[in-house]
Amino acid sequence: MIAVCVGVGVGYNALLSRRLGEGRREDADRVAANGYFLYLVCWLVFLVLGVSLARPFLGIFSDVPQVITYGSQYLAIVTGVSLGICMQFAGERTLQATGNTVGPMVIQGIGAVINLILDPLLIFGIGPFPRLEVAGAAIATVLGQLVGMVVGLVMVRRTPSVTLSFRKFRPDGSILIDMLRVGIPAAMMQALTTVMGLVTILFTKYAIS
Repeated sequence: MIAVCVGVGVGYNALLSRRLGEGRREDADRVAANGYFLYLVCWLVFLVLGVSLARPFLGIFSDVPQVITYGSQYLAIVTGVSLGICMQFAGERTLQATGNTVGPMVIQGIGAVINLILDPLLIFGIGPFPRLEVAGAAIATVLGQLVGMVVGLVMVRRTPSVTLSFRKFRPDGSILIDMLRVGIPAAMMQALTTVMGLVTILFTKYAIS
């Protein structure tokens, strides 16, 4: 998810920055709307794959039922509610394209602090909070991301450089293709380490067995 969001962000940021630098304000607004739309599509893909394939995916790497149960719980939650991380990235990249370097730090910082606070409360069931164990860690993560998403939306709506509006919005194929043309290679490079790690684990497991 990080690799895809980073890759999409590279394409989105580059195109939005170019439109703003050229002084094409209306085109920049369309790029922003299409960028948020593309991140929404990413979330829907993560939702479908995570909820439907979490347990089979974990089953590839472990034969321990408890590990599979905990892992699939965590994976289903963080992918199913990945709207927060997707839209958080959209907000960060929008602000970066306008020259705001502090905003993305604020968005990430607030989300991280929320996550750190909620982790022990939801994992161990401190005070009025229920003991949710691994699921609690996942819920703390997505809640932090959702807060970051909201903060990002507020900051983007307040920036004078871009007007984010979905009134009469229609996806623009040329804009989306331009973003993906730059974003897909960046996503693949970002994901390469993870893919190599997964392949190594699988090779080791089945070679030994």
